[in-house]
Amino acid sequence: MLLTIFFNDQFWVALIERQSEGKYFSSLHTFGKEPSDNQIFDFVNYELPGIISRQSEFVKSDEFEIKKSAQKD
Repeated sequence: MLLTIFFNDQFWVALIERQSEGKYFSSLHTFGKEPSDNQIFDFVNYELPGIISRQSEFVKSDEFEIKKSAQKD
């Protein structure tokens, strides 16, 4: 699973990506204003498991590859 939190020029959002049994799943969660460390901790521990369990639409994972991108300075 890969969790990316970023600012999309309007809101802070979390992109949740995972691969399971040859399938690629993704979801977006909108925080709104910049989340604090505690809000992110609570999200990961309490909300994220429910989001993952509800992910139902998918594409074949051989069509996508989850890559970690290097942040540019």
